[in-house]
Amino acid sequence: DNYHMLVLTIGGEKIKVCRCVTIQPTPSPEPCTIRQISSTFVKDPITSDDVDWDEPHDNLPHTVSYCDGDVSRLCLIQTDEEITGIQVSNSNNEHVVNIEFMIPIFLESLSDTDLRTIKIAIHQILGVPSNDYKLNHSLTGICSASAKNPCVCCMAESNNFRQLSEALHRHRNPASDPPHKDAPPREGTNS
Repeated sequence: DNYHMLVLTIGGEKIKVCRCVTIQPTPSPEPCTIRQISSTFVKDPITSDDVDWDEPHDNLPHTVSYCDGDVSRLCLIQTDEEITGIQVSNSNNEHVVNIEFMIPIFLESLSDTDLRTIKIAIHQILGVPSNDYKLNHSLTGICSASAKNPCVCCMAESNNFRQLSEALHRHRNPASDPPHKDAPPREGTNS
């Protein structure tokens, strides 16, 4: 519950692009504390040539300074061709963290309408991460420990795990249709 997820979405109701970055606000609150982080999105992007990227330490999330009651400033970092990352700072710009996306967002794949629908939010991560699929099924309320459909998010069969999703295929190859349809989500009778 100390980590938060910085979520960038583009596309309005039908999300076209999404990037998520885990951050750790400091100072950390007491355990099991619900913490809302207020943020404001600055529409004018920063040129990536002017940025020194912050590297996470020991594969831990980026540390972001945040005091309760403060408002985090969020600003995109981009080149002429792509959105490469995001800058997080406190309201008086004293503590600045520049986070680079693992996969940049290519501007040629976005329309002007898409660029007007950019939203950035910060959400607290609550829950118990698990690397055990049987325990994951129990925690997510799935009443079967099926080996045939082990994914907790969708009904993909285990032999289809190494296929690109439709969204990732469209991102990598915008000119071609995906060769495979996504498996249905775990909703209704599938849950």
